[in-house]
Amino acid sequence: MRDFQRPGRSEVHGFRSMVATSHPLASLAALDALREGGNAIDGAIAAAAVLAVVEPSQTGIGADCFALLKKPGHAVVAMNGSGWAPRGASATLFADRGIDQIDPGAPEAVTVPGAVRAWGRLANDYGRLEWARLLAPAITLAERGYAVSPRLARDWSRQIAKLSRHPACREIFLPQGSSPAAGERHVQRALARTLRAIAQEGADCFYEGWIADDIVQTPHRWMACTHRMTLLPGLRSMNSRSPVNIETMSCGNADRTGRE
Repeated sequence: MRDFQRPGRSEVHGFRSMVATSHPLASLAALDALREGGNAIDGAIAAAAVLAVVEPSQTGIGADCFALLKKPGHAVVAMNGSGWAPRGASATLFADRGIDQIDPGAPEAVTVPGAVRAWGRLANDYGRLEWARLLAPAITLAERGYAVSPRLARDWSRQIAKLSRHPACREIFLPQGSSPAAGERHVQRALARTLRAIAQEGADCFYEGWIADDIVQTPHRWMACTHRMTLLPGLRSMNSRSPVNIETMSCGNADRTGRE
């Protein structure tokens, strides 16, 4: 037991469910999903979508997704929703262009985002609530704004030079010419529009149509590079290849087993 005379956190106990995320709004979204009859998968997707809005320095819909699922009486299911390298990318291609290392800020560093496809697969195979319901809290926060947390404000302020490199990025993440301070409202209407399209049309629309075209054309316009021809086929093919289930690694003792 901790010393209650000192600052700290106590253990949390419960009987029906529990949620733990890095942001209160994400935890609330997950709890609301559970209260409405959703299961752990519904709560996790709702929380992840909210985090993609309120913690842009940590995650986003252009990210990856990994999941371990265990139903009573069934084996552990491991889902790999990581992003692939663009279909046209190869060591030979980079060598021909004189590229011997990948700049994290360059178009060549972009991979095919796997998160949205993985969310859709998880919701379809294991969830209970409607897909649009899971994304609704994130859409509202992106459209109406959220209060920037102190940690986010600190991280944001350290990335001003990087965020200033692209006009659209500056407009969204440096709205007043600087990073938002803690407590300020940050609105992302473009993200709200994207999330609403995904909610209404399904995860497929992220990999085809105007969203995929915008993902590809933005770095192409920005740096006049040929990356467009390598990334677009990868986005298209993500539709025909769902996230894959893989074998887990495990270790432990007689009492407990850890899996990864």
